[in-house]
Amino acid sequence: MKKIVVTVALLISISLGILNAQEFSEKLPSNYEIFTKGYVQVKGVSAPGQDQYSAIRAATVVAQRNLLEAIKGVRIYGSTTVRRGMTESDIIKTEVEGFLRGAVRCGSEYFSDGHAEVCMKVYLSGRGGVYATLLPLLKEEGMLPKAKAYYKPKTKIAPPSQINNPCDGLIVNVKDFPFFKPALINRIITKKEEVIYDPSKVACPILTERGCAGYTVSLEKAKVLLKEWGSKNPIIVKAVGVSRFTDVQISDDDASAIFVHDKKNNFLTEGKVVFVLY
Repeated sequence: MKKIVVTVALLISISLGILNAQEFSEKLPSNYEIFTKGYVQVKGVSAPGQDQYSAIRAATVVAQRNLLEAIKGVRIYGSTTVRRGMTESDIIKTEVEGFLRGAVRCGSEYFSDGHAEVCMKVYLSGRGGVYATLLPLLKEEGMLPKAKAYYKPKTKIAPPSQINNPCDGLIVNVKDFPFFKPALINRIITKKEEVIYDPSKVACPILTERGCAGYTVSLEKAKVLLKEWGSKNPIIVKAVGVSRFTDVQISDDDASAIFVHDKKNNFLTEGKVVFVLY
């Protein structure tokens, strides 16, 4: 009986070890993973043969270094990443390195051989997140894209008061375009590059709280996310192209529909936009 108990305990221990290995991945997260999860999470591993305090401290330093590398890979807009922003601006570099010191430790473990593993995380949105830290700096440093023109319908449209069952959120399906890249700045534009949606449309507190948009891998998940944001009847449009990796192009008919429904419910100002990815 005792042998069975020991065997079961060993199997449970092995299973937990496998779970920890999954949670404490040494591989740096991709840009896709960061935006679909909404946070950057990394692991730091120390050398063996140390006491618990020293090992955890050393692993924390490694985790902070890995976190900085992961943040550098976050796409700002087009082909520009945070790495380039830090290279071109000492202010951005200083602020990014500073805010990483406030990263959350999401787990730690000390092993019998004297090494430790530490998990650290920073969120994209919320107070102290990547959006709150970077977007004001990017604006000051002139790194945000400037719209050539904002979209206005070319033909006469029905006034918002005449719309039955007006939509209160937006889902953009970009599944047909695997080269689309989630970024701090994702815009929705027409084929003529008239901007329908970008961060300037979003109220500052909302932009800080949840960023430019949400990112999911299915329409159902997109609806659930928008429901959490107070949207019960989103308009769903399909991308017809992608420009500069981060600008989603839609048809003029869809642009007109978004324009009219937004006039009624102001969902763009409230950042109720979700991109459905490949």
